[in-house]
Amino acid sequence: MRRDTATMISGARLDDPVRAEQIRLLYTQSPILFAGILSLIAVTAWFLWDKADPALLRLWLLANLLLVLARSGLVLLFRRRAPTASALRSWGDAFSITAALSGLLWGSLALWALPPVTIDKAVYIVTILSAMASGSLVPLSAWAPAYHAFVIPTLSLLILGLLAVGGDIFYLLATLEAVFLVTHLFFSAATARSIRETLRMRFENAALYEQARQANREKSRFLAAASHDLRQPHQALGLFLEALEQAGPGPERQAILDRARQAFSALTGLLDQLLDISRIDAGTLEAEMRPLALRPLLQRLILEFMPQADRKGLELRLRQTDAVVLADPGLLARILSNLLHNAIRYTDAGGILLAVRRRSGHWRIEVWDTGRGIPADRLAEVFREFTQLDNPERDREKGLGLGLSIVQRLAALMGTEVSVQSRPGKGSCFSLTLAAAAPAPVTHERPDAAAAGGLGDLTVAVIDDDRLAREGLEVLLAAWGCRVLACGSQEECLDRLARTGLRPDALIVDYRLRAHRTGAQAVAAVRAQTGREVPALIVTGDTSPERVAEARGCGLPLLRKPVRPADLKAFLAGIGRPAATGSPASGPD
Repeated sequence: MRRDTATMISGARLDDPVRAEQIRLLYTQSPILFAGILSLIAVTAWFLWDKADPALLRLWLLANLLLVLARSGLVLLFRRRAPTASALRSWGDAFSITAALSGLLWGSLALWALPPVTIDKAVYIVTILSAMASGSLVPLSAWAPAYHAFVIPTLSLLILGLLAVGGDIFYLLATLEAVFLVTHLFFSAATARSIRETLRMRFENAALYEQARQANREKSRFLAAASHDLRQPHQALGLFLEALEQAGPGPERQAILDRARQAFSALTGLLDQLLDISRIDAGTLEAEMRPLALRPLLQRLILEFMPQADRKGLELRLRQTDAVVLADPGLLARILSNLLHNAIRYTDAGGILLAVRRRSGHWRIEVWDTGRGIPADRLAEVFREFTQLDNPERDREKGLGLGLSIVQRLAALMGTEVSVQSRPGKGSCFSLTLAAAAPAPVTHERPDAAAAGGLGDLTVAVIDDDRLAREGLEVLLAAWGCRVLACGSQEECLDRLARTGLRPDALIVDYRLRAHRTGAQAVAAVRAQTGREVPALIVTGDTSPERVAEARGCGLPLLRKPVRPADLKAFLAGIGRPAATGSPASGPD
């Protein structure tokens, strides 16, 4: 469920494991190379036995055999020790040194074995050294320095030997060997690059597979926790409703009703938070960044949370600021609300400070508390879904464990992140950094539409093909004194409006209706029949990015189910004025 599980491993992070695997591959392929070298040593000794200086040949033969033995020992030691990735570079250097010694030994043939020159000996030495250069290309190119260490001295000494002999034919051979050397260095680089890319792709695929597995585990854990937490208030609500039916009038009935409201509030809160996460992860919630003066927002938040702090005997303070930042006002308000709520919840004595500090062209907003603090080894956990360090029994009255996960996601939408510093028993500081901005033109907020009354004179047409949702809206609107025309389809609404002659003051329409119709089409049809631009509100339970984008595109206010009665009342009270913008969780989209 985390966005960061979709992040690709960067090339820089793969360099070390790819290099380590190249060196492992070098040692893995070495035994085949050594077997080939031993066979060529035997053939060369046999061919030159009576054509070169016997003492030098025996010395060359002994040195080569000892070197092959030493290199074989190095490979065995490598396999036994199984060195860590950090130590592999030195093993690659050690192999390159032995390859350089081998190249010097083989290249020396052109210096001591070629004179006195005969055609058959010259042909053999040129052929055998060229074959060694070509045969080592594939096994040694896994680690290019090892191949270069071997082929450069081998062919360079051969070129020098040919030039020392002199004559047109040997000058030509020396030129051809020089071209041969450059060509092999080019092919070695291409082969090494191909091996690196293959290894890189392998590591990337392995990393993506592990990320997919981790994402699947996170999703399973998320769904299990969400399912559990949804069932609790749902079950409680059902039991309270059953008890309410059995209870007589009086205090007992009111107490059951209050507890049913608490269960419904818990269920609504969890659904809102799950919808927040769904919208963020689906990419349907976008930040609208603009210059924002922090003082009014911070003062409003302090006033909002002051009663909660007072009830716990905590001091809630604001360090005044004139900072202007580039931010999305709604997202920032939601982030700071969550942080202040958590600070108050986890602080038993002392206080909370909301402060803003200047940091090199940016402003850092900080929420300090003197609460319980978080152990250093558990700091990262607080941003995981359904994680509450002090709530292992998962008491819903202590929250749902989604607040900080949502905070981190909302911060990422604004291009920043929330960081935390904490000392157990001393308190914590949550902060986020935003770019400084020039002050925006002063604007005057409209009065809160929810504060307005006068719903008793409204005629509201409701179109929803879900009977329970439709009846719930009908009961609520009637309780507010509205005249309600509740219909299950566009056709039913048009027919009843035609028969009754009613002219609705507002429309509340579900986005997905029967017969593949949409709420936008229903609104257009009602407006066409009545000849009026009837104020309309779309409600939807869809969370898919495509459907939400489609609903937004209709140009009408949008509320997500479950609709908060306060948001619904705000829309109706604001008819004739632009609707107020709600929070990311529940307000109009």
